[in-house]
Formats: sequence, C-alpha cells, structure tokens
Amino acid sequence: MRLFTLAIALATSLTALPATAATATAAAEHAAPKPAAATELIVNGTFTDGTAPWWSSASTTMTTDGGRLRVDVTGGTADPWDAMVAQNDIPLAQGKTYTLSFDASASTNVSAVTTVQLGDAPYTNTLTQPITLSPTSEHFSFPFTSALTTSAGQVTFQLGGGAAHTFYLDNVSLTEAGGSSSSPIELTDGFYVDPASNPATWVNDNPGDYRAGRIEAAIASKPMARWFGNWNPDISAAVSAYVSDAAAAGKLPVLVAYNIPGRDACGGHSGGRRRQRGRVQGVDLRLRVRDR
Repeated sequence: MRLFTLAIALATSLTALPATAATATAAAEHAAPKPAAATELIVNGTFTDGTAPWWSSASTTMTTDGGRLRVDVTGGTADPWDAMVAQNDIPLAQGKTYTLSFDASASTNVSAVTTVQLGDAPYTNTLTQPITLSPTSEHFSFPFTSALTTSAGQVTFQLGGGAAHTFYLDNVSLTEAGGSSSSPIELTDGFYVDPASNPATWVNDNPGDYRAGRIEAAIASKPMARWFGNWNPDISAAVSAYVSDAAAAGKLPVLVAYNIPGRDACGGHSGGRRRQRGRVQGVDLRLRVRDR
C-alpha cells in the first residue's frame, strides 16, 4: 500500500510534464528531496577482502573467483537451506525500511531463496525472496520493512534442493534508509520498465521486422507511464497488478489517471485547453521510424 501511494503521488506530479521517460526521470530526481545517507550493514559485500565474514554450510564449497564469491553446491539436498551462504550479526530495527541488493548468477538455470532473518532459532524471516538464476549475471534489489528488532540478524542465500551447480555472488548490500525519508526514489531501484507496454508488445509480436531492434532499444526498453481509464474493466485490480509487478522487480511504477471528471478547461476537447498563450496545449505525438 505504501508503494502504491508513492507511485500515485509521483504519477500525479509527472502528468503535467512532457510525456517522455527521460524528462520524467530527470524531473523526479531533481524535484524529490535528497534522501538521507543510507547505512550499509553488510561487511565485505564486494569480496575484495576474501570471503570473511561470510560463511557456508554443508554441501557447499566457498571461495573467491575473479573478484566475486563462488559457491560450488552439491546436488541431492532436500531443502533450500540445506546448502547456503550467509553473513551474521546484522542489526535490524522493527518498522525501519531496508533494501537488500546484489548481483548473482549460476552455472545453469536454478532457483534459490534469499532471506533476511534471525540468525538463531526460531530463524524468523523478515524478508523471504525466491530468485531465478541463470548464467547471465543479474542485479536484484528488494526493499522491505523489518518486522524484527535484533542485533543478531542474518542475510542468507539458500541454494539447496536442486541439482549440483555453481553460484556466483557480488556487490551485496543491505542498507537502512537514513532519517525518516520516504522518497520513492530511495525506496526503489529506478523506474519500472513495463514488459507489456505497447512498444514491447509490438516488438514481441514482430521479431522479424527490421525496425524491431531499433524500437526495442529506443522505446520498449525505457521506463514509461501506464495509463488507466474506462478501458480497464476493474481499475483497482489493474492498478494492484501493475504495482505488484513493479514492487516484485524493486522498481518504481509511474501511473496516469485518465477520465478524471472536469479535467478539461472547456467541454469540447478530449485533452488540453484551448490554444491560448501561457496555457497547456493538447499534444498529438506520433512516432515515425524512417529509413536512412
């Protein structure tokens, strides 16, 4: 609910700006108050000092490889926690906002679980996040609010329950938001790129078109606002699904509310005011991809 409220507030402020992702991003970053400095709680998250104070359980062998953590995982374990790497002594405070982020990959496609939890019994979790890994390194970011107050917290990467593989980890960070800032930029990891946007859908439907690569690079892969209006049979469900997808990715969604009663200065226009000096004009924006 907090992310939804922040997303709606930001979307409202952006609807008065020119509708380009670059302008929206720049405006949000400059308009938002500077977030207070975050407190880093992970020690040696870049593995420049070897593996300490990280530890590994049975069914794993841990070392560094090319400036990142390498964990060789034995197959045949029953549960994710039967093979894991972790760091202890993480301080947590109930009600405070944190973000866990890291880069990870594996030698083959596998599933894993990362947690922030108590380091001792009953091992209560305040973040439990399944992740899917592949040979391509991916950046993960998960904001959460702690349900625990403890000086004995633990960050884990649980790798068991599957076939033998090698797990790679780097740039691990667990930060506490400084002060009482609730900036949506601080609480997320950039703007959400909608995989179901019109440009993304067109690219997926036309993979053989010579324009697909250019449209993917210039438009479909960029953040943009999702519009909601009377074409959505259930706006509440549509907004909830969109915001949930963005939250799962650790990204900030931008929403635009359409069909607001009395939104026009005069009754005969579907958007914008009459062409008068100093007033907002309706804009007809068309994309043309030309051969050069």
